[in-house]
Amino acid sequence: MKLWSGFLLVLVCIGPLVETGCGTHPATATITACPGAAITGTLNDSLTGQPVAKGSVALENVAPSPLQDTTMFSVASQAVAGENGSFSLCASTVTPSSLLVATALDISGNAYPAYLAPISSAKNIGKILMGGCMLTCGLDNQQQTSLPATIQGQVTTQPKAESVQIAALYPTAPLDGSKGLWLITLPDLADTQTSTVVTSSNGCTAGSTPCASYRFELPSQNAMIALSGGARQLAGVPGYLIYASASSCTPSLRLTALQQDGKTPLLANPGATLNAATLSLQQCQ
Repeated sequence: MKLWSGFLLVLVCIGPLVETGCGTHPATATITACPGAAITGTLNDSLTGQPVAKGSVALENVAPSPLQDTTMFSVASQAVAGENGSFSLCASTVTPSSLLVATALDISGNAYPAYLAPISSAKNIGKILMGGCMLTCGLDNQQQTSLPATIQGQVTTQPKAESVQIAALYPTAPLDGSKGLWLITLPDLADTQTSTVVTSSNGCTAGSTPCASYRFELPSQNAMIALSGGARQLAGVPGYLIYASASSCTPSLRLTALQQDGKTPLLANPGATLNAATLSLQQCQ
């Protein structure tokens, strides 16, 4: 099953951003003691240079994907940036295909584009300039930040209640130049942890089917993807998938890229509130 090749629009290389936050920057933090792989750095606003507080930073590794021609990433280690923008991750392993993922809100409550960067070893990254541009970014008149989008929905389990892992997935072309599609977990802007919900008979719907509700706040611009000496960003607004998984159910996971009408994609326009199609997990033992 192939998803969303239409969403992977023309890649725009943003050469002028080398001076404003997309290139390599001096290290600003010290790697702390970690029994595995330590990854540190700071989040800063690309326009003002000021620290971005309470942003979420995650190291993600490849996980089994249920879809043909896709690679899925799941969170291996996650941290919240401090008031000075600094973060420290400690992961048991870092692989050649690992990713660093950062999301954050600015002081006005607008969302920066997510920041994605390949990472293959313990490293002091230094400054990550969130936003990646100055004022107008040059892509559909996008600004440095924009109102986040909200995606909400329900998950059901049958015949009994279950604990279900819920994640918002961002599809993009592989950062390593390989074929297919990468599905990257994006931390919720309102809650920095990947959600787990527990269904119940009175969770969200009338009747006896166990149900639970979820809600994500997500960036409404496509991600800034780190390159050597620059960055790239897809034109247009991001489309998301919502993933639900419970190991005791068969099949153990469900995905949707659609709203409740079953036809309209989950396109995250700034300020939009989208109601996703219900995810139903069955044969739960």
